[in-house]
Amino acid sequence: MAELLDRDFDGATQELLATPNDHPRLRPYQTEANAATEQAIASRKCHMLLAMATGTGKTFTMVNQAYRLMKSGVAKRILFLVDRRALAAQAVRAFASFEPEVGLKFDKVYEVYSQRFFRDDLDDDSRKFDPQVLPSSYLQDPHAGHAFVYVSTIQRMSINLFGRDVIFNVGDEDIDEDADRIDIPIHAFDLIIADECHRGYTSSEVAVWRQTLDHFDAIKIGLTATPAAHTTSYFKDVVFRYEYERAVREGFLVDYDVVAVKSDVRINGNLPVCSSCWSAYRLSSSRILRFESGEVTAASISAVLNWRSSSSRSICFEPLLGSTTPTSSPSSRKTSPW
Repeated sequence: MAELLDRDFDGATQELLATPNDHPRLRPYQTEANAATEQAIASRKCHMLLAMATGTGKTFTMVNQAYRLMKSGVAKRILFLVDRRALAAQAVRAFASFEPEVGLKFDKVYEVYSQRFFRDDLDDDSRKFDPQVLPSSYLQDPHAGHAFVYVSTIQRMSINLFGRDVIFNVGDEDIDEDADRIDIPIHAFDLIIADECHRGYTSSEVAVWRQTLDHFDAIKIGLTATPAAHTTSYFKDVVFRYEYERAVREGFLVDYDVVAVKSDVRINGNLPVCSSCWSAYRLSSSRILRFESGEVTAASISAVLNWRSSSSRSICFEPLLGSTTPTSSPSSRKTSPW
């Protein structure tokens, strides 16, 4: 409370609006996105959404935005949320490599932290960086003097807030074994940026997603290329849009051409190897549907996928090895997402 009372929010926003946004790598529409965001914050909006077409640099736009907000004093402790550790690693790299001024890296001005990563989460370029894991004290005992960016997955933050019993889809990623519930006050962050906030979740997962964001008394900015219903209902105001058509028209994206190809594969399907060697299994709870050799077609697979409404839709291709029955249990067999 003392920190809130000591802050001159109006003065900080006026300084922000008066500061030129002239980074040489910024594109005109990214400058517009920053201006729209800053005007919304100055108008004391707490929820806002930016809808920008895929490939137009949402992350770079927000990294520049974060620096401007921190430099002006509008925000000091920023949480950058993603839904995959690989995306978190990319975001950390984007912050660390950003030069707000010539020869001056972002992470040399403000602290940049992340959760712990696995080696597979890092691409070749990201492995050149040494991500710093956020000290738990920064979450549990935030201070006015702290000025940092913390990049985390929404799944990990949910566990930190509500424990390991929360239901949240992590896809093919393992749950962070080192994540556990800790006491995080509502003022731990004063700005939250939720990247790719259109992701499709079940109703229970949406509830956890909302509870995670609602826990913090902070400004919340959502980033997406395709706003979903749960996204617009939460963030409410779309303060900036940059559509695919406009990006193509202005020369920042390349349009596509639709090419119709006549192929028997589109109708009858195909397998990467001789159909006599493979069968496909549909896994659904404890039930398995098996296609006999030679029956695996696009139509038959489509029928299986539509057989039962389920968020888990996987097809497993497995060599028969002379057997007509699976040689391993469904739980031990590795499936590929369809």
